[in-house]
Amino acid sequence: MEDNDIRELTRAIKRQNRLLAIDQSILRGCILGIFYALGTTVGFAVTIVFLAYIINIGGGIPIISNILEETGLAKIIQYQLDEIEKKTGNKESDTDNNKSGNKDNNDNNVQYIVETTPTPSVKP
Repeated sequence: MEDNDIRELTRAIKRQNRLLAIDQSILRGCILGIFYALGTTVGFAVTIVFLAYIINIGGGIPIISNILEETGLAKIIQYQLDEIEKKTGNKESDTDNNKSGNKDNNDNNVQYIVETTPTPSVKP
């Protein structure tokens, strides 16, 4: 019986030595790190999608809407979205603006951004 116990312990020690070998540890650490990062990224993305879905169902967050309107960020964001749509060739925003009778919407936004953009001052 003691010989079997000694053999079992010897096998367990050899197995632990293989697991603790430096090259195996480095490889195992890299693989575990990659899968940990992938799992965290996917989990974060699923959480953000879920929260966005819940906020969308609830009609948005009123505080954020108020802040965007008061600071004028809503107009800046809309202008940037319109510019992106122009560059990508998406004509949906042009037809929406023409339907509402607001053909000069982009010109007003450009003027607004120019008027509200602070000029940096350099003081010695």
